[in-house]
Amino acid sequence: MRFEKLYDGFGALEAPRVDGDGNLYFSDMVFGGLRKYGADGVGSSFLTERAHIGGLVFNQDGRLICSGKGGLILFDERSGAVEPLLTGIDGFPLEVVNDIQTDAEGGIYGGAIDFTALAEGRAPAYGFLFRLDPSREVTVVARDVNVSNGLGFSPDGSRLYHADTSVGIRVYPLRNGRVCGAATLFAALPGADGLAVDAEGGVWVACYSTAEVCRFDPDGQLRERIPFADPLVLSLCFGGADLRDLYVVTAGHFHEPQSRLGAVYRARSDVAGQPLPIARF
Repeated sequence: MRFEKLYDGFGALEAPRVDGDGNLYFSDMVFGGLRKYGADGVGSSFLTERAHIGGLVFNQDGRLICSGKGGLILFDERSGAVEPLLTGIDGFPLEVVNDIQTDAEGGIYGGAIDFTALAEGRAPAYGFLFRLDPSREVTVVARDVNVSNGLGFSPDGSRLYHADTSVGIRVYPLRNGRVCGAATLFAALPGADGLAVDAEGGVWVACYSTAEVCRFDPDGQLRERIPFADPLVLSLCFGGADLRDLYVVTAGHFHEPQSRLGAVYRARSDVAGQPLPIARF
């Protein structure tokens, strides 16, 4: 698989998503905000003051749902209006929500992280995985999460994959879109960050600590490793009309935040990704 560099000069890129018109969105964890690049390569910036956007999904009314500092927001790109969607759970204020993913019912799975502890090099005091229904009811799925990251569903809807960066990839059984049992370890992979699941059930994982992308078979066997020259590999997504464009976003060293080594790469995959559900809020 041969990757081409599309855009560079950023800090630490996260939350890549491609819409139905071929527009690529991603965030910059170092310099803040959300970026958008159209098929013509022209870029624009939004939410420039919003920090730590780790996840992005598209809503049914055309708005974007962004994670980040303080929880989840609904953002109208046309007007610039921002509406809080989720700021706390059971009276517990959300410091940062990281990666998010929509399910078949239009709800959102996401992970809350103890960002202050991580930034200071301390062990997180908390971390959990939750589901937000379109009715805005919240269910905490797991409370034993260290650093919540990428999320994805198997093609048959029977599994939810979840990256816990300090451990690897966990998998939860699903029934009717809901987690119905305890997680098991799918792949021991410290440094696992963003992930995407392809149409054959293969699990693609951005591995920041080893600067590579790994692809696992549905049975957990590692089948492919793709190294990158950039210091850190943070997330990935599928896009394009046939969902065979694989986008990967990277970063420079976190201890050199001004290095601007973050970049966006794209390659053609032999296996297509899956169309992602639209949120219904």
